[in-house]
Amino acid sequence: MMRFSELLRLMLEKVVLSKLSWYMPHVLPNDQEKLALYKTVESQSSLPVGYRMIQCDSISVPQTKNFTW
Repeated sequence: MMRFSELLRLMLEKVVLSKLSWYMPHVLPNDQEKLALYKTVESQSSLPVGYRMIQCDSISVPQTKNFTW
């Protein structure tokens, strides 16, 4: 069983993320949509982008001070 002081020390430690990967879907529009998108990009307008699916990879991290995936 963990002592209170050890639990408090663990709660105060920080996690540092040094690398983050963001998966974006690859979309291939038809010719008509390509033209509409091209015109929108050329006019420097904002493009609303929605997500269809979220993919999450997880890993069990050992209880050490340093860990590299």
